[in-house]
Amino acid sequence: MLDPYAERGAEKRRVRGLTRAFALATFAALLLAACSPADDLDAAGESFEVTFQTEDGEQLGDGTLEGAAVDGKFRVVVRANKYARRASFYLDDTRMRGTPYVVDERAPFVAEIATADLKPGQHTVTIKVEYSRNRRPSVKTVRFTVAEQPAPSPAPTEPTEPTDPTEPTDPTEPTEPTEPAPSDPAPSDPEPTEPEPTPTPTPTPSNPDYPAPTYWVSTTGNDKNDGRTSGTAFRTIGKALSVVRPGDVVYIRGGVYKEYVSADRFRTSGQPGKPITIMGAPGERPIIDGSDKKNTGTNPSAPQLVYVVDRDWYVFQNLELRNAGGRGLQLVGDHHVVRDLVIHGNHGDGILIKGSYNLIEDTVSYDNYSYNNGGDSADGIKIDYGTGNVLRRVVTYENSDDGIDLWDSTDTLVEYSVSYRNGRGTTGNGQGFKLSNGSRANSGNVIRYNVAFSNRAYNFTDNGGGGILMYNNTSFDAGLKGFVARGRSGQTASRLYNNISFNEDKPLIDTQSGSTKPVHANNSWNLSISDPAFASTDPSSSQFLRLRSTSKAIDAGTDMGQEYAGKAPDLGAFEYGLPAIVAGAY
Repeated sequence: MLDPYAERGAEKRRVRGLTRAFALATFAALLLAACSPADDLDAAGESFEVTFQTEDGEQLGDGTLEGAAVDGKFRVVVRANKYARRASFYLDDTRMRGTPYVVDERAPFVAEIATADLKPGQHTVTIKVEYSRNRRPSVKTVRFTVAEQPAPSPAPTEPTEPTDPTEPTDPTEPTEPTEPAPSDPAPSDPEPTEPEPTPTPTPTPSNPDYPAPTYWVSTTGNDKNDGRTSGTAFRTIGKALSVVRPGDVVYIRGGVYKEYVSADRFRTSGQPGKPITIMGAPGERPIIDGSDKKNTGTNPSAPQLVYVVDRDWYVFQNLELRNAGGRGLQLVGDHHVVRDLVIHGNHGDGILIKGSYNLIEDTVSYDNYSYNNGGDSADGIKIDYGTGNVLRRVVTYENSDDGIDLWDSTDTLVEYSVSYRNGRGTTGNGQGFKLSNGSRANSGNVIRYNVAFSNRAYNFTDNGGGGILMYNNTSFDAGLKGFVARGRSGQTASRLYNNISFNEDKPLIDTQSGSTKPVHANNSWNLSISDPAFASTDPSSSQFLRLRSTSKAIDAGTDMGQEYAGKAPDLGAFEYGLPAIVAGAY
């Protein structure tokens, strides 16, 4: 869950099938599920009961799910009155539909959950029950706990040598290594006719977010080791990069790594279906720290802490990058994935992308400040150029320039993200979402379900570019204006729908002579909704910028193909009556 508001820092929630958590200098999880209180959401005046059922042999156990500790596979059962027409299930704020879920959305309403797919700890199930078209649905969130599974008792045999607790005593099906792995001395028995392949000496993790490792890195390791187990880990990330091949996975143990991972370390690319993955080990958050190098003043963006040039298909996951003399992470290439990263305190941009079809999700970038030029070179996340990139559930805040800068990118999607209090430097622009530039006549960028507040200048701005689609975004308390979109000669007109602007100057939506004015309809300013009736305007509140049941913004939008409750979509990033999946919502 991302917890980006107020002074609490940022945390991570990952929507996997089913949650990924995340932590950070007081941050720890991204996007945990949460809704308005059940009695507030139950505007239809209907109620329902949520229970669970488990089978133990021929015995059928039945109990209340709220607060229950569960294990194994169980069924969530919803008991509603006879007028209930349909029920939707959300596990940790993610809609349960299709494989691997078994869901019956028609009465009787049932959904199956397997705890083996979930991390130990608390989880939520949110149920939306629909009655008739002219009534708002009833929504209820219940919480249950998955217990930590005890490790199996070891067999009563004495090992011939100490074993690493992370090593299996009975490895899973062996995988063919890309390079010969060291083997034990040959036994005295005759050599078999066909030698068996050396198994990868690590088990497949139960968490599907963590593929089985090929190599390990540890602060207690040694680059003379083979790197194949946690007990024989490499000492540096650079060493691991020197041996990886497509499809390899590098686990980095927790600890602080004073290491600049420069471009020359990345010697090969991954391949489609075989990315090269660099990630923190399960349950650990390694820190790559660049504080031993300071910026020289000649280039505010160098040296880069992690720098990939002309390489493709890398995954960076579950890492913290901090205190670089230049940028935190710079990727020049295509098909990269940045997931569950915390990036802060760097002199340049937190993340810079130059390339296409890259994905950044469940990531926080904050407090990046280029002090040698007054702050103008430190965005939270910047897509310099490229097409088909995606930013999803990210949080950027208190960067000296902009929060999210799409500059010359095209066909980029930004959704479920939050940008606030950017623009700290004397020369930093201070835009929350900078969506293009003046030389881009038709960017094709889509900006939806995002929140921006308290940025020094504009919360959402076309920055001179055309062809931008903005819908269902919420802007609050901009230093200047919440939304800026202007028609310019030779450019495709931008379009704005279902957006909310509150407690800031009126949006600037106009045109230059001889050009087409941006299309804007069903926005708060079009509908004269001067006050959307937010449940709270306090960033520390769980109801920050959510709509009250009496809000005129409810059902006031136009259908853009999204899921909604009621007669029509609401305005803004949060749909009243549905779980919130915007980064930082909880």
